[in-house]
Amino acid sequence: MSSEYVSASECNNRSGIVVERILIMNEEKVINEAAEKVYECIKTVIRDVIEIRGHKLKAFYIGRSFIDKNPEVSSFNILYGHTWDLEAGVKACYQAHKGKEHCRNSLIMVAAATNRCIPLGCSGIGSGCFSNLHEYTLTLETRLRQKILLANSTLSGKLKSPGADSSSKSTGPHEASVIYMTFTTERKILYRSPAPEMRPPL
Repeated sequence: MSSEYVSASECNNRSGIVVERILIMNEEKVINEAAEKVYECIKTVIRDVIEIRGHKLKAFYIGRSFIDKNPEVSSFNILYGHTWDLEAGVKACYQAHKGKEHCRNSLIMVAAATNRCIPLGCSGIGSGCFSNLHEYTLTLETRLRQKILLANSTLSGKLKSPGADSSSKSTGPHEASVIYMTFTTERKILYRSPAPEMRPPL
């Protein structure tokens, strides 16, 4: 199982953070393949969470953070949301973005990766080697931004530049890394043809 979608509804009690359907990358994955899958997830979020509900995307931001182990459980399992602790990572990111131009709505956790997804057996940095999960996720975020800017002119004009989230700069060790997006929407305006003018009978 190289990846799957997991519902972590146990985490949804944290206001403004949505993790109902998150892509889990828990086995070896080349960085370009990972970026492609996360890019498809972002397009799905925009379609299913935003557009189908009658809204229009105004601005969004792509960032990275991390997941720690919930101190109330004995072990961490990326497939079970109740074992996650989002306080120092994802929740801190949301608080840093909240209310800004690109975060008037929510923070959505799009994908999570563990150390198992880091490719093995490479000969150097140029061939896709990463010494830790932080390096892997940093490169994944960069590739993802590049793909959006090059492949989708509609989205590229709405993507905000990288910010300085203190939680995203943490190098670990952590149980997993997260790619997230924040966004601001506006309601679509539905135009209707004006009603025909009613004239009194002659």
